[in-house]
Amino acid sequence: MYRVQYACVCQKGKIRKQNQDNIVWKGQCLSPGSDGLTDPVSGNEPIAGPMLFGVFDGMGGEERGEAAAYIAARAAAECEPTGNAESMLILCSDINREICAFTSAHRLSACGTTAAMLLIGPDSIAGCNIGDSRIYRCKGHILTQLSEDHVWPMYPGKKPPLLQFLGMPETEMIIEPFCFTKRTFRAGMYLICSDGLTDMVPDSTIEDLLSEKNSIPEKAKHLLDAALSAGGRDNVSFILLDIGSEPDP
Repeated sequence: MYRVQYACVCQKGKIRKQNQDNIVWKGQCLSPGSDGLTDPVSGNEPIAGPMLFGVFDGMGGEERGEAAAYIAARAAAECEPTGNAESMLILCSDINREICAFTSAHRLSACGTTAAMLLIGPDSIAGCNIGDSRIYRCKGHILTQLSEDHVWPMYPGKKPPLLQFLGMPETEMIIEPFCFTKRTFRAGMYLICSDGLTDMVPDSTIEDLLSEKNSIPEKAKHLLDAALSAGGRDNVSFILLDIGSEPDP
């Protein structure tokens, strides 16, 4: 049986007054209004059935981005994943409707969140993302982005706005999350992260830090330190996972 080691990070950063991110791991998420995790949460588990990990980056500032991220994370924590990308597409549609209902009920002009989720099963790995939160794989010291950014092109020198996110009314646009399934793609390190990490730390530095001979919790600490040292301008949330390359005896 394969095992997964993981380390979860969710911190406010050095500039923002509020944490608007949320994460899901092993059926758990952060409580509403949480300032994040004081210390990283880590574990080492056998992959006996589908395990869902995810990062949600709430948007909207005073428009309750933290509520959108919590709605998404809670729904992901409570769902019973079936081990394929289709179940995550259904989950995204359900979350989108719930956030839109929350926005309408509270008379907000906009309320939304990105999502990046990785579903790990005994025989496959599936991923799903919407917005600019990302999923990477690091294998053989090479970092590869598996997710797809939903941002407007041609914004030189500026942060491009999102094309899609969870919380878009279906009357305006039907969301189209990006999904993938890897049937024989198990061993290696995977990183699920918000732009609070990738805007602060270039891919080349992430690649170098993940290639160091440290434990998963130590690698996660070094990634967080790098984001904070670079300014920590946004909430910093990510989950680092390592799927064992050899099955247990």
